[in-house]
Amino acid sequence: MKGTGPHRFRAVRSLRVLSGSPQRTLRSRLLIVPQADSRGETQEARSTQFSETSLTTGKKKGNEAMTKSIRVALTFLAAVALAATAAVAQSEAQKSFNQLKSLTGTWEGKTPDGKAVEVSFRDTAGGSALMSEINGYRSEDMITMFHLDGANRLMMTHYCGAGNQPRMQASASPDGKTLTFKFVDATNLESPESGHMDHVVIAMLDPNHHTEEWTFTNHGKEMNQVFDLRRKN
Repeated sequence: MKGTGPHRFRAVRSLRVLSGSPQRTLRSRLLIVPQADSRGETQEARSTQFSETSLTTGKKKGNEAMTKSIRVALTFLAAVALAATAAVAQSEAQKSFNQLKSLTGTWEGKTPDGKAVEVSFRDTAGGSALMSEINGYRSEDMITMFHLDGANRLMMTHYCGAGNQPRMQASASPDGKTLTFKFVDATNLESPESGHMDHVVIAMLDPNHHTEEWTFTNHGKEMNQVFDLRRKN
């Protein structure tokens, strides 16, 4: 016999002995006793536990996905910040060297006395140096090498027709378009008063026009030569 609601019923057989009968007669009697369905309760408990487990697993996966997204975002922001820091940290010497490299190519022009001159610039040594070559000035071809000395000094070594090799250090104008190189020291120079190139001023007027002013000093006497150059290629 089945009951309604969350309970079922079990039949309990009760045995009674009736007196006065020649034989003992057994008579059944059903007692209806409500009994909780332990199986149903277990199934309900399992269902509840599964629901809670699913909810917990879903929350865990959601948290893991959010954590991963945050990590990716932080990594991206760190990379952007590092790039910005590197850009800000670039020294004036490095900026000047990059500006000087914009002269790469061949230039032609004339000296103040009307003589033709050609100057070429090209990267060399894996981009760590810039070579300038002056052709057609007097009968001398001269080479100058520009390079960084550490992060904070832009240097040039001029291989002069006078037979010595002065080194000069650059300083930049506020707008960065004019570089002035001043004498530091030299090799193969008999004395500081001996004839040598003492300073050079390079003014980058626009992408296709620049000037170079070279000053030679010899026992206190200065001689200037200015090249007004236009880009050939």
